[in-house]
Amino acid sequence: MKFTVRVACIAVLAAFVGWGCGGGGGDSSDHGSGSASTQQASGGSESGHGASGAAAGGSAATLMGKVNLAGTAPERNPLKITGDAVCSKHHGDKPVLAEDVIVNEAGMLKNVFVYVKNGLEGHEFDVPEDPVVMDQKGCIYTPHVLGMMANQELKILNSDPTLHNIHALPKADGNKEFNVGMPRQGMEIKKTFAQPEVMVRVKCDVHPWMSSYVGVLSHPYYAVSAADGSFKIADLPAGQYTIEAWVVPDNIDQGSNGSVRIVNYEGSAALSQAEYLYAARNRSINPLVDDNGGPEMRTADADRDAQDRLQHVVVTYDQFRGRRIYVDGAFTGDGDAVAPGRLWNWDPGTRFSLAG
Repeated sequence: MKFTVRVACIAVLAAFVGWGCGGGGGDSSDHGSGSASTQQASGGSESGHGASGAAAGGSAATLMGKVNLAGTAPERNPLKITGDAVCSKHHGDKPVLAEDVIVNEAGMLKNVFVYVKNGLEGHEFDVPEDPVVMDQKGCIYTPHVLGMMANQELKILNSDPTLHNIHALPKADGNKEFNVGMPRQGMEIKKTFAQPEVMVRVKCDVHPWMSSYVGVLSHPYYAVSAADGSFKIADLPAGQYTIEAWVVPDNIDQGSNGSVRIVNYEGSAALSQAEYLYAARNRSINPLVDDNGGPEMRTADADRDAQDRLQHVVVTYDQFRGRRIYVDGAFTGDGDAVAPGRLWNWDPGTRFSLAG
């Protein structure tokens, strides 16, 4: 799932503004993507700029552009929404597609976080009084990607009649991780991030398919691309800027190296990951099983059981049902094509290793 993001920019000038558009030519392993709408820090505008964000004095410019995908767009696979009747009932038989990479027929990318990376040093901006809103609706985070300023309030809603927990995973010093249960429909909480960070990942530990990304900046000059790939950043003070486009990191793909061992008991048994699937192997008495425990039992690639988040993966084996894989406590439903039998020919002298 390697692809290239290109950003085309124009500036409507009220004074001289120089700029450079970041993201062009970079691949998806360098950046990251977002949002089901152009959710903005000041609420309702097309960019993160609010009335309090304009730099004092000087002229301003509006930066507009479009983000397109160079190459073949990855397929939007359906999310595996299981384990909660409220979530399943909300969507019925309609599949819910992943939002990480959304490309229209013209190759334009929705949900890309575009922001001023460099050039605003020395400027100070008021933090907007209005909060940025993230909702949990239909067991999906809305929007998928959003932006805000450091120390601005993030208001988190639960519109579902079921338990969610909001688990933010910042990495920047000064930004605190939080993990809060939200058991009631209509419940809301407010949080802030003290330091700029692009991006903060948010997940729900109850529903493992739920994820969102928050871009935290020291200024209000950002936007999230719309369905046609367009974005608009208004009222930039005169200056020279580096503009960067962030898309969801491509850290699932293992490339041409094939599967990567997560747990390995040298030849006797192993759990591996290959792109979006998990694979298990072990030696047994079945004469069709080789010395390395193959052939592998794999989860269905289309289900995308392996994701770019912390997951709890368990492989079980018994002589009646064979191998079974569980992700975050739920059986993946994949059957073992190899007839089960007793474990056989395990070497107790071999090395046990984690992560390859």
